Amino acid sequence: MSRRHCRPRGQGVFLCCLFLATLTACAAEKQRALYSPLDPETPYYDNYGYSETAITGDTVEITYLSRDESAIPYLDYVERTKQVLEQRAHDFALWRVAEATLENGFTHFVVKETTAQTQKHIVGRDPDLTYHRDLNYMILIGYSAYRTNIWLQPVVTLRARLLPEAVADKTETVDVHDAQAIITRLESAYPLARESVDPPLIPR
Repeated sequence: MSRRHCRPRGQGVFLCCLFLATLTACAAEKQRALYSPLDPETPYYDNYGYSETAITGDTVEITYLSRDESAIPYLDYVERTKQVLEQRAHDFALWRVAEATLENGFTHFVVKETTAQTQKHIVGRDPDLTYHRDLNYMILIGYSAYRTNIWLQPVVTLRARLLPEAVADKTETVDVHDAQAIITRLESAYPLARESVDPPLIPR
């Protein structure tokens, strides 16, 4: 066999190895923890985490913006994913309220106001994508090849009044939360919340 035929085959093997090495490196790259502050350097649509605003000396407003997460575009699956992400966003906002309560010298808090919404992004694949590229996504990334990707990004805001333990049971008719108990419960429910996470499965 001539060198003219051998060279493309060698180059093909090299390019294949390079592609797989790049894919492995990308897969190994981690993102910051889901339970972490918003990054001021990151654009809103790629950002996630909590932010805090002091309203008065004993009132704070905490917002948790979820990371954009993909959902398989079937109605029941999208709805289940939406419920899970919304619950997590609420829990993480509540978690941060509890931490802010202790950091400000209080022990209990009540949630006075809750606002929540889920942004839904529907992203279509390039119609010129070939079957082989879709097959690569399906095999190498482990995700079935859909022409439409649905992304969900809940955001929850809690306005809370912080209370000293002495008046925690006397001044409020709504549920009074023990800050330390909330932190302990949510740390147990989300043991990996402070760990670095893998990026979303399919890039936008």
